[in-house]
Amino acid sequence: MKMGLRAGGLAAAVLSAVCYGLNPLGALSLYAEGLNTSSVLFGRFLFGFLILLVFLLCEHERVAVSARELKLVIILGLLFAISALSLYSAFHYMAAGVASTLLFLYPMVVALLMAWLFHEPLPLTTKIALVLAFTGVAMLSLGDDLSWNWYGAWLVVISILSYAVYMVIVNKCQLSMSSLKLSAFVMLCCMLSVALYARWVAFEPLQLPQTYRGWFFMLMLALIPCVFSMVLLAVAIRQVGSTTTAVLGAFEPITAVLIGLLVFDEPCSLGLFVGIVLILFAVSLITAASSFKTLRLGRTLSSVEHRIRHWRYRHAA
Repeated sequence: MKMGLRAGGLAAAVLSAVCYGLNPLGALSLYAEGLNTSSVLFGRFLFGFLILLVFLLCEHERVAVSARELKLVIILGLLFAISALSLYSAFHYMAAGVASTLLFLYPMVVALLMAWLFHEPLPLTTKIALVLAFTGVAMLSLGDDLSWNWYGAWLVVISILSYAVYMVIVNKCQLSMSSLKLSAFVMLCCMLSVALYARWVAFEPLQLPQTYRGWFFMLMLALIPCVFSMVLLAVAIRQVGSTTTAVLGAFEPITAVLIGLLVFDEPCSLGLFVGIVLILFAVSLITAASSFKTLRLGRTLSSVEHRIRHWRYRHAA
């Protein structure tokens, strides 16, 4: 039974990453339909919010939020909206697979932010992973001109930074609401943020798909990379743990790269391949090292607790 649960958890982790890696498929297909970036993201967040709201109502969960929670959700929604807008805008300038691989660097930025803001130490494995990651980025930048664009790369950097700050806030702030409720309200704030961006910053109209194909990809973006990925992620973390799930998250950029190559004929070169492999290995290394440190700390604390109990037992006797 345990082996079956672990196998199911591994499958859920891989499927979650693959589902999220389908973002370029939906985005680029909708761009081909004539929709602008704001419209694509507005539709994704709108339908994603509606689907999650149905989940919340089916779970009979309280929908109301406190004033403190509302402020926090607004901040998280703005950060997530900035990350999504930057990434989806980068798809216009560089290969979607490369952009998605660069976004996968966010765990390292989280580690750097934690070290800078909260004075958490950077172990040797993290430093090695950073060197490998930046080497991988250098290999990507030296690749085919059609797959790399410096303006697009800077947009991805903005996406990485905003998402890393999002993750730090989620990790450090104590939230009483469930992850499902948090995701639903973050999507609502993202939808409103994108609408304001389209009206007052980009000055572009919000458009609806005009074909059945467009509506299919719009709903696919909301359902598969958003809802399905989130639900499968929760299942995977519960059955195989956050570390294994995070490492298998490498299937996300791999999926995006394969979609770019097979569906949209994005260019591929040896430098591109080596750069992607280095980045995936670096992120997997830092994730696994973090888990080992946590596991070792947990064992040490358990050992200390056992010794204290033994000492109390002996002296009580």
